[in-house]
Amino acid sequence: MSKGYYLGHNYSNNYAEYHGLLYLLEHLYAHNLKNVQIYSDSAVVVNQVNQKWNASNHPDLEKFMRKAYGLITAGNHRLYHIRGHGKNQSAERNAGNDEADRICNAVLDARKEDYEKQN
Repeated sequence: MSKGYYLGHNYSNNYAEYHGLLYLLEHLYAHNLKNVQIYSDSAVVVNQVNQKWNASNHPDLEKFMRKAYGLITAGNHRLYHIRGHGKNQSAERNAGNDEADRICNAVLDARKEDYEKQN
């Protein structure tokens, strides 16, 4: 599953990371896929969803965290943190992270002109 979409230019990286996770979790739920191991390089998202860090001081993130937690629980999935940008011992995990970065950059590059016109 390789897909990217533009969220707009006024959103944080954490917002985008949550949207990516929620997109995946909604796909898994819609197709009744269970017990998936999910890896993310976002320490904020992983630790908030896994209930290690609090999100209550960020209402938008807290809303996303609650939804992600519910979908992960419903699907009996596991969410793990990995280090990004080639810093993992596993070549497979590095490749997956590199692919996610490639998709993100392609979407941003396609919207670069629109962004520059607005700023």
